[in-house]
Amino acid sequence: MLRHLPWLFAIVLLAGCDSRTQPSAEESSLLLTATDFGLAANAGNPRLRRSTNYLTRSVELSYQYQQKHELFLHSAVSLLPNAADAAFSSYGAIQGGGIGIGRAKQDVTQEVLPLERTVGSHAELILLRSAGKPFGNMFSVSIGKKMFFTIFTGRHFESAADFEDFIAPKLAILEAHEHEDPLLTWGKGLFSEDDQAQ
Repeated sequence: MLRHLPWLFAIVLLAGCDSRTQPSAEESSLLLTATDFGLAANAGNPRLRRSTNYLTRSVELSYQYQQKHELFLHSAVSLLPNAADAAFSSYGAIQGGGIGIGRAKQDVTQEVLPLERTVGSHAELILLRSAGKPFGNMFSVSIGKKMFFTIFTGRHFESAADFEDFIAPKLAILEAHEHEDPLLTWGKGLFSEDDQAQ
């Protein structure tokens, strides 16, 4: 098996280095979902996804929920190889989210709500307004090698303190979560298969 390892790595690289599955229950607990807002879990046709990229050694978890006239919610967690990548990803997520919401809805303004607690190395909370009226929030944070991002409309927080109370349990779960480099996990799987074959 070992003599074939270089070829297997090449195949993974050429294949796009991407695999998509469903998150485990533990991984799903990292995401903000409709139930966190007190809504029925399956009412808004939720979509849950896990994507592994072996080239960047990252895992992306995402959840999307949309119930007409009630709530639109997108949340994502990136499990990355280092803290610098997580901080950069957090910054990029909030910038990209702002551009996306601006294209989807006219006359949107974004108001940064200063956070009262120190969380991670990059954290930003934004109140979204349309024609001056609040209609949702965006939030992004990096904690170690993990990045959390969410955008939701139909519900909103105008107080940073209220949002911090709301999101604190989710961030505690994220902070405690430990993940392995997906490339190493994949390699361990190859070696264990080789051991079993012997």
